Amino acid sequence: MPLGIGELLVFEYIQRFKKTPEYYLIIFSFSLNLVWEAAQLPLFTFKGDDNIGTILYGISHCTIGDVIITLGIFEVISILNKSRLWFLKWEGRYLFLYTLLGVIYTIFSEIKNVYYYE
Repeated sequence: MPLGIGELLVFEYIQRFKKTPEYYLIIFSFSLNLVWEAAQLPLFTFKGDDNIGTILYGISHCTIGDVIITLGIFEVISILNKSRLWFLKWEGRYLFLYTLLGVIYTIFSEIKNVYYYE
């Protein structure tokens, strides 16, 4: 069955998206964060519900959340730098700011989720 115009537009959009820095950042970030979350699995507590579905939900929820945070901070730095290719220049201030924003968000998020949503 031939593809309609809508399917062709979606396919073309996906092909163009695969050429963006965000696509590679998503793949890289997802891979690293999935390994990181799996490594932390022994530290997780699941208030009385430790079945495999709950564990998989927790890992996937945290991994996807980390990817969204990574992309959000990337876009903030891209706006400040007026370029989505800022990371290719290896300017220390943008790399430092990227790391700093990630650390600040992580501290805020951990405190909020550990102490306020117990």
